[in-house]
Amino acid sequence: MEFHCRLEVVVAGEPQPKVTWYKNEVQIVPDNRTMIIPERNVTKLVIDHLRPEDDAEYICVAENDRGVVTCKTKLHIIRK
Repeated sequence: MEFHCRLEVVVAGEPQPKVTWYKNEVQIVPDNRTMIIPERNVTKLVIDHLRPEDDAEYICVAENDRGVVTCKTKLHIIRK
């Protein structure tokens, strides 16, 4: 059985903030398993086919001329 993860963050600001996602402080570059989906005031990080190496701290940084806001979470992969 394969699993996926979707992290969603509401991002609002004027001007519209630039959003960057990080895994353990390394910027995430989308690939065939990892997608970054911006939708209006929500940004989503989707990870398909979870692997043990996906166990990490994920950080979303939103920034514009008025400042920077950071949101962090920890994803735990538990194998049974």
